[in-house]
Amino acid sequence: MWFALALWARRIVVYYVALRVYVDVRWTRRRARAFGEDDARYALLWSRCHRRCARRLLRSMLRLRGLWLKAGQYVSTRADVVPVEYVEELMQLQDAVPAEAGDRVRARLERELARAPFQRGLLDVFANIDLEEPLGCASIAQVHRARLRGSNAQVVVKLRHRGVKRVVEQDLENLRIIFDWIAYYEPDFDWRELVREWSSRVREELDFRLEATNLQRTRNSLAQAGMLYTEVLMPQVFPDLVSERLLVMEYMEGVRITAFGPDGIARNADGSVRLRLEPASLELVMQRISRAFAHQMLVDGVFNGDPHGGNILVCAYQPGVYLPVLLDFGLVIRMEERMRQGLARMMLAASDGDTFLLIRSFAEMGIRFPGIESSKDVPKGSTQHDSTAVTLDGDPGRSMEVVQFLFRSTAPIEEAKREQEAFYRKRSQPRDASLPGRNDPEAAPKKAVASKPKDFPSTTIPGSIMFMMRVVGLLRGLASTLGVRHAFLPVFREYALRSLPPAPDTWISRSPARSLSDKVLALCHSLKDRVVGIQVAVYHKHRLLVDVAYGRVDPYSWNRDGSNIVTPKTLFSSFSTTKGITAMLVARALHRVQTAAASTSTARAESYDEGSLARWRQGYHTPVHTIWPEFGTSTWKRACTIGHIMSHRSGLQHALPASFSMCNALNWDLMVSEIAQVEPVFEPGTRVAYQYLSFSWLAGGILERCPTLDAQRPYARVAEHLAQLKEAFGIEPDEAYIGLEIQQVGGSDDGTFDKHGAVVCDTQGIPNGIKEHMSGNPPVSRDRLAVLNKFGAGLTSDALLGGDGAATAQAEAAAPAGERAFPAPVDAVATSTDPAGLETGERPASSTVERAHQSTLSVVSAASSDLLNSGLDAIGTLMEANDNPLEKQQLSQLRERIQREKLFWVLDPCFFNHLLVRKACLPAANGHFTARALARFYDKAMQQPWWRMATEAVPDSDWTLGGLLRFADGLIIGHGGIGGSFALAIPKAQLTIAITVNRLELSRNGPSVAEHVLELVAKDLHIKRFAPKRLFRRR
Repeated sequence: MWFALALWARRIVVYYVALRVYVDVRWTRRRARAFGEDDARYALLWSRCHRRCARRLLRSMLRLRGLWLKAGQYVSTRADVVPVEYVEELMQLQDAVPAEAGDRVRARLERELARAPFQRGLLDVFANIDLEEPLGCASIAQVHRARLRGSNAQVVVKLRHRGVKRVVEQDLENLRIIFDWIAYYEPDFDWRELVREWSSRVREELDFRLEATNLQRTRNSLAQAGMLYTEVLMPQVFPDLVSERLLVMEYMEGVRITAFGPDGIARNADGSVRLRLEPASLELVMQRISRAFAHQMLVDGVFNGDPHGGNILVCAYQPGVYLPVLLDFGLVIRMEERMRQGLARMMLAASDGDTFLLIRSFAEMGIRFPGIESSKDVPKGSTQHDSTAVTLDGDPGRSMEVVQFLFRSTAPIEEAKREQEAFYRKRSQPRDASLPGRNDPEAAPKKAVASKPKDFPSTTIPGSIMFMMRVVGLLRGLASTLGVRHAFLPVFREYALRSLPPAPDTWISRSPARSLSDKVLALCHSLKDRVVGIQVAVYHKHRLLVDVAYGRVDPYSWNRDGSNIVTPKTLFSSFSTTKGITAMLVARALHRVQTAAASTSTARAESYDEGSLARWRQGYHTPVHTIWPEFGTSTWKRACTIGHIMSHRSGLQHALPASFSMCNALNWDLMVSEIAQVEPVFEPGTRVAYQYLSFSWLAGGILERCPTLDAQRPYARVAEHLAQLKEAFGIEPDEAYIGLEIQQVGGSDDGTFDKHGAVVCDTQGIPNGIKEHMSGNPPVSRDRLAVLNKFGAGLTSDALLGGDGAATAQAEAAAPAGERAFPAPVDAVATSTDPAGLETGERPASSTVERAHQSTLSVVSAASSDLLNSGLDAIGTLMEANDNPLEKQQLSQLRERIQREKLFWVLDPCFFNHLLVRKACLPAANGHFTARALARFYDKAMQQPWWRMATEAVPDSDWTLGGLLRFADGLIIGHGGIGGSFALAIPKAQLTIAITVNRLELSRNGPSVAEHVLELVAKDLHIKRFAPKRLFRRR
């Protein structure tokens, strides 16, 4: 009875203290409105409030004990987040928890040992035990030092408190009620999901048998990884001395890490120095702790969910070697395999700055953010988590900022707080706050929003991920308290890569001739740290000379069945390489209609509804408005010819209609009709300005208005023109696309993205304006699509690229007839031509994860910037440097639309991985090709009667009249895409070369992979006047 009454009294105390703290904070907030944040009285008012609340909490937690001690210990470690008053007061809970009397501990210990399975006496087990001065006392148990009888081993005895189970159950119930209350009155601090997850784990923490199993499992895993005794230390469990209430384990010498100050000195109670660490040693200890937890989370999927400072010691393991000691594995979080893989991809996405990979990881983990559906919404039977449930109406750019902020580098306490305050101030402002009219006071909401934005609505985050965030927060707070600067993201990236299954280093070749192919493959192997997947195809004298594939389809996954190996049939998104193929389609259509117009009667010409054949007789010099009436009749519009558009001299380089958005960009008819209304920013033909995206609808609009001379179908879509060209050139129908039709998986296709009425979709979730472009296209399976990657994919170790004979054999068996899959010929590196500088024949130095970790530092620095803001800054720079008022206005409108519509995808090429984007018809940037298809396009085009017309030079320009690039005084004709894909022809040598890659080299640091390959081919075939560097100078 008395115990039940005590529990009721305990509950009253909890609610009373919680209410007093809440009322004090609300009252202080109201009083603080009278002062500005810069006023000294404002800071003094809040400081006094925090000090009062912290002391109330300290007194009540010491009295209540139980889980409230654990909560207070957690708060005291978050110096980077909570006010310093709470840290200073609650830090006492790390060491000053009242211990239970020794005689009472002895009695309970004797009773525990007398029970099964021990049935032994206290002195039969221990030669001696110190019950008067416990090593520590926590919320659930008390710890004493002892020595085993017989072995004389120094051990730690952990004994659970009496009655703690009922107390904990009541604490959990009280905690749930308090957080329900907080969620109701302060919705921005809704952490009920975390409380639910924590409650289930705390109940497990009461059983020391589970803790022993967790500790031993983690210890074995770290030992297998070579980290035990080199990176960290963990105690050994004595399994015959473990029960639900008792745990005996090895005694580990060390100093609590919280005893160290920023000066690296840990002191005894009398002020004397116990241990002194140099700043570099302290930083290394923090790095080792971070690496140990990264391994637990990303490799094991099982991690300690309560790594507060009291559970981590620093041990002087050897002279000058200080290792962290990890203790207390009672609260352990287990992640499902899907969750672990999603977390690894999230780390890689954050370090790479890849927004599409980020939302792909969110979908895989079941995180539900605006515009991102969880994997729970994936249609039943689907095994895909890549982009099936990823929608397009959210703002992953903002989510990227939050994730990168969570894993930012640590800083000393005051600096960390300033960073956090600045981040929250920035996040509280809308993206479009700087737009005209956005700061109108009348448009402002009447009620002020909370100071902390709800970028991560906690009700949508799985509990295990919230615990991961909690652990990272604990480690961050620990680093800030120690004054250590530590970069989390490179460490977590390293272990995210380690978590991926090893991929075999294989290549496939269908080359008739082996010599040059061997050299190309050897070169790819020597550049494997920069290559994820690559295809190279060479036609020489109209004969296929090289057709090789190397690497992986997806940089961050590997399927044991070999489906992740790049083959010559793999389709690569080649970006602006597509413009070269579109130029061929227009050239062929123009030549055909010109020829017909010259020999066709007037009656036949007048049979066409839109324009007559006679209007096309001028070819590239045809005014656009004569064949496309909606194009406009202004002076500059009337002066614009087909040749101006094809050679990027139309003045429409930034021509994006007012309704431009991701959804509308996929609607072909809408974009074509609206872009025709945009006015040029300079007189067409007077200068060159690259039409990076508008080329899609300008060239495509012309192409679809060109008569086909087929009475049954007078006009054709882009896909139909491409299908005709593929048939004419003898190219396989499934090796070249502008707009894909993707095979359904599990009876369903992409999730729709019209939840907010942004776009109208059909029953399969395909937006209007896309499906009609798929006619005649054979469907493509997803495993044939190379996944784009911007940074870091090449920063892998030899262990990640190590051979896998079984997988290689499976891949070879699955390869089409005539294709071979086998390990790359390392010995072939010693070739006559070696652009990588390996003429000695020696293999490159082994790439290790350590080197990858160091290399990633600079990459992360660049990738961690705000993708959207950096793109807007670039547009702003163009505006400042531009003296054309019309172009300045168009750039300003573009910048405004990107801000207002959150068009992050325009600035992130990896977002073209999205399946809906892959389906869209974008003749400027969305072609999917194999390298051999690209090479054959150019090989066959050189033999066509329209080739000369299409490659006619434009004065003072590298462009041809037909929209191709000219180099070396016309010796080389071709087109490349962002990131490294390229296709070109050297007509005099009867040579065509095509290269497709899925790791995008977006910054220049020496010759690109494509340049190396081109130089190798040119030297081997003795092609003179060939300078690959010039090919990549502009595009």
